[in-house]
Amino acid sequence: METFMNSSFGNFITILFAHYFTSPSRQSFLLLCYGWSMSRSRHTIAHYIWLSGGTKYKHFSQFYCFFNRAFLGLIDQLWKALLLLLDQLLADDALIELHVDDTVRKKSGRKIQGASHYKNQAGSARQEYRSLWGLNFVYVSACFVWTKAGADFRLNIPLGLRIYLKESVALQLERPFVCRSDLAREMIDFIAHFLAHRQFLVKADGGYSTKAFLRNRPDNVELVGRLLITGRLYEAPPKAGNKKKKAGRPPVKGKDLGTPQEWIEDQEGWSPHPDEDGALIKTMTGIWHSVLPGVLIKVVVVWRKQGRPANKRSHKKELEAFFTTLITFTPQELLRHYARRWAVEIDIRDAYAYYGFGKDQCRNLDRIYGVNTFRLLMAACRTLWFIQYFQKRPLALKNFRPWYRKKCHPTQLDIIAAAQEAFLLEGVSPVPRFIMGSDEITPPRKEFFEEAA
Repeated sequence: METFMNSSFGNFITILFAHYFTSPSRQSFLLLCYGWSMSRSRHTIAHYIWLSGGTKYKHFSQFYCFFNRAFLGLIDQLWKALLLLLDQLLADDALIELHVDDTVRKKSGRKIQGASHYKNQAGSARQEYRSLWGLNFVYVSACFVWTKAGADFRLNIPLGLRIYLKESVALQLERPFVCRSDLAREMIDFIAHFLAHRQFLVKADGGYSTKAFLRNRPDNVELVGRLLITGRLYEAPPKAGNKKKKAGRPPVKGKDLGTPQEWIEDQEGWSPHPDEDGALIKTMTGIWHSVLPGVLIKVVVVWRKQGRPANKRSHKKELEAFFTTLITFTPQELLRHYARRWAVEIDIRDAYAYYGFGKDQCRNLDRIYGVNTFRLLMAACRTLWFIQYFQKRPLALKNFRPWYRKKCHPTQLDIIAAAQEAFLLEGVSPVPRFIMGSDEITPPRKEFFEEAA
């Protein structure tokens, strides 16, 4: 373990997190970090312990207990330490983009706490709209823009995780029921209040266009999302003038502007889509009073007048509406920012493929939450380590995949390859499970040589 702690990534982890733990918990945490960084395809707690040689120090059960005891109580402190480091790496005037989504991790076994049937709403997935038995996670990630050698690289960094429980499941486990919007809003508020001097742009799909998620947001948070095509917009309420006041409370909304479904009946005000041939856009500014009262938003409606595209895998709808609370955005900027929301889908895919997300073999809900939070925390640390490691070193993105000529940004596969190369140079390797002593090696008997002759 000493070799790992003296490596660049191990030193990064030790300086950032080690002082939050007591001595026994610190040893467990660093051994698990060691095992996670050495793992490739198999991500289980037992595999982490084998790779780091943790059985030389304590029993297997101590590592399992670590996640729902010592680690569980320090999760917020560890995320704060990571946010402080992220704040130091960003420019003073940088706008932090936060992406929100939820995902269903398919599981087998009905004794897993929190597991239930969930619909897979990913339209482009192989198991589209199928009901899966598993766990539902609410996921928050940030898009970090890293400037190196005059080029801007966009990297995804996970920043939060919650487990959603259905109301019946929460009642069975004697836990409070919290909807997905409230869970996502809890993580957004935690990040925004801790970095109160920063400006945030939160992007989410239509599932989070709810009162719980949109209302009463922090002052440093702006929103980009979907507007329901049945959502009704109103003009801002008229300002109080010098006229005599009327009886009753002042109006909270103005003239009715209609809904996106009603706007397609009016042929005026439409312009060609900036990036999509055959599509039209229309821009309106108003108040979505039923969901976001008193807040002026800009809405861009995309109308594919010729119907849905022939490519069924694109799943583009005939009529879509997007909104933002930053009314200074142009229609092109709003559409471009919402398109970048797809980065969280890529990060969730990488979490399944490379972080070990959802591959735990636990049944206890607290332990499942602790293990998966640990993996996301390590993945965020490895990405930030990658940025610091190559800040003064040359970075060649096409070394490992030279056939990828259009590659513009580092991927998680590049980050893993860079970490493995650094470990090789620094002498870090997995601890062998079993070492046979010289006294256990028995020489072959003479009969074997006589039979062979």
